[in-house]
Amino acid sequence: MTKTHLIIPDSHATPHFNNDRFSLLGKLIVDRQPDVIVNIGDFADLPSLCSYDKGKRSFEGRRYREDVLSVLDAQEKLFQPINSYNIKQVLGKKKKYQPRLILTLGNHEHRISRATEDRAELEGTISIDDLQYQHFGWEVIDFLRPITVDGVCYAHYFTSGVMGRAISGEHPAYSLLTKMHQSCIQGHTHIRDFAERTTAQGKKISAIVCGCYLDIDQWEHYAGEANKMWWRGVIILHDVEDGEFEPEFISMKQIRARYDN
Repeated sequence: MTKTHLIIPDSHATPHFNNDRFSLLGKLIVDRQPDVIVNIGDFADLPSLCSYDKGKRSFEGRRYREDVLSVLDAQEKLFQPINSYNIKQVLGKKKKYQPRLILTLGNHEHRISRATEDRAELEGTISIDDLQYQHFGWEVIDFLRPITVDGVCYAHYFTSGVMGRAISGEHPAYSLLTKMHQSCIQGHTHIRDFAERTTAQGKKISAIVCGCYLDIDQWEHYAGEANKMWWRGVIILHDVEDGEFEPEFISMKQIRARYDN
């Protein structure tokens, strides 16, 4: 039996931008009701733990508590439409919508682990559990540990070579296929790329670099002009079976036009 997967790309919930886009996504999920929802990671931004601009003027005012609260708020907004739908289903004695929820931790969530490794005094004070991913129902997959669902392999990003560097390049989706040899999907770079090839047995294998789930006007200053290269939206995989699927790309502009009312 084929399945439907919905992929939530890098979302970067942060105190510096509102979380309205997650309410819209919740409405889309209720409409489409995918069997599996894969959150590709970097759902949390955690700017207070960023090591790149620590000590600079731009770092002033960042607080870990506010970072965590923004992630909790994003999840509450995401699941509120789903929970409301299920309440109506129960009242009408109908079946609740309960998709499989998978979250592959990204490098931004990994900032918490890095912080406790670099500063031993933080051990036991902060942790991934602060984000309450499991409380909201996510099946949490460790950073860089792939998970295969219906033949499609997911990770925040995949690595190759003895140095374990992220697979990238001018054509990253094609690079994924040549190095992973199976259908696979990653986030991380915020760009969108798609590649498909056919094996000698006639089987389609596909790779997607899935963009990001940032709002239309959500400009990340650290990236500068690279913001213009990013694709913003979500992806639905239809007829998923043994690694084969048909992708549907739904842009943030389309989501706002349909659900922002």
